[in-house]
Amino acid sequence: MNNYHTHTWRCRHAAGTDEDYVCMAIDEGFKKLGFSDHTCWNYRYTPFQQVRMELKDFSGYKRSIEELQKRFEGQIELLIGLEAEYFPDHMDWLLDFAVEQDLDYLIFGNHFLGDDDLNSIWSGEISKTQLSAYVDRCIEGMELGIFSYLCHPDLPMFSGRFEWDEEVEKEFERLCLAAKRLNIPLEYNGNGLLRNFEMNHEGYPHHKFWQLASRMNNKAIIGLDAHSPANLHRDLYEKCQSNLQELGIEIIDDLPLIDFQAIKAKRAG
Repeated sequence: MNNYHTHTWRCRHAAGTDEDYVCMAIDEGFKKLGFSDHTCWNYRYTPFQQVRMELKDFSGYKRSIEELQKRFEGQIELLIGLEAEYFPDHMDWLLDFAVEQDLDYLIFGNHFLGDDDLNSIWSGEISKTQLSAYVDRCIEGMELGIFSYLCHPDLPMFSGRFEWDEEVEKEFERLCLAAKRLNIPLEYNGNGLLRNFEMNHEGYPHHKFWQLASRMNNKAIIGLDAHSPANLHRDLYEKCQSNLQELGIEIIDDLPLIDFQAIKAKRAG
């Protein structure tokens, strides 16, 4: 039982110390815990989106996890990663950063249509007419080859602004086909499942999306998307696992790791 989708207080919308997450994960029986806070970027300006780590905070983030790796060696395996967007103008920098900082992994969270500026649109509130652009952006990001999996692929279903129909299914089918072609797992999001229960509203994970993913023979990975240590519960993981097993979807528990150095060398050569 592993979780690679874990945030920290540095993104401004998560709580708890790094050690709190590790201790909870150990208590709940996790074998691996990956930290993947929202990526800091080398912005030339100050974005309005105060939802991610700042570049100046990364050194403390990495140092903290490295210290915890030493302290809890033999009890749990800890990995250092980031959850990143697909911002075309910044992707070369992100690859360089992953190499320079010796990151274990990157996961792809397509939260915005547009960069972090006043014109961006949160993917959880897009309209049906914008779904195609969301899927295009997911596919373009996955095709970079730097992401281990796609987080909450069904995020656009969150707001309930549109119902599932043939047109919506056709767009998500494009996403599932691309993920299958690229051998990229799709994330079944535990934090979203909790929110569905709390709000008595099905946003994401959306059963229609996962029925489609089952028919398309996509692989799934469970990400609890922990924004507090309390999210790291065995019961939540097992509920996600049970839902996927009922659909007959192959579950990937070990994160596919990317050789960032090899990708950089290939691009340079």
